[in-house]
Amino acid sequence: MKKSSKKKQMLFSGTYEHNIDVKNRLAIPSQVRDEIERAGLGSKLYVAPGMQPGTLAIWPEKHFQQMADQLPQSPIPDPDQLDFENWFFSNAFGVEPDSQGRILVPEKLMTDMVIGRQVVIAGVRDHLAVWNRQDFTRFNQEKQPQMALLLAKAREAIRRAQTQRPGSPP
Repeated sequence: MKKSSKKKQMLFSGTYEHNIDVKNRLAIPSQVRDEIERAGLGSKLYVAPGMQPGTLAIWPEKHFQQMADQLPQSPIPDPDQLDFENWFFSNAFGVEPDSQGRILVPEKLMTDMVIGRQVVIAGVRDHLAVWNRQDFTRFNQEKQPQMALLLAKAREAIRRAQTQRPGSPP
């Protein structure tokens, strides 16, 4: 039997309220740091603009590398891919947590993302999202009414994917 070559990634979930101090240091929750260490994902973290406007994204070193490796490699890249890579990777910063588990959020990202000092660190499957606390509360309140429908769609997509696998029950 052939083993799958797909690497299993650590699953990030949950929310943590934190503050970014005046020196732009953000404490990564100890539970998250411990899991990253146990999973062997490297000591460095990458901080970049997030998927939602005004947010930051934090990836463990190995997850960030895997994401970069999954991008198509071409001597003549698609213009959108080239734009994405130029913008995204030039705005991503590798940071090392200090002895207290804090990372230094680059001033450029603090300014560009207007994140504020009171934040929520939210697990989002393969990364952490850092939100302004008020923006995160507003986002949750706005999206809550849609969650039952989205959950039903997700469960249906999972069910369809499982039934399409060879040897799986219908």
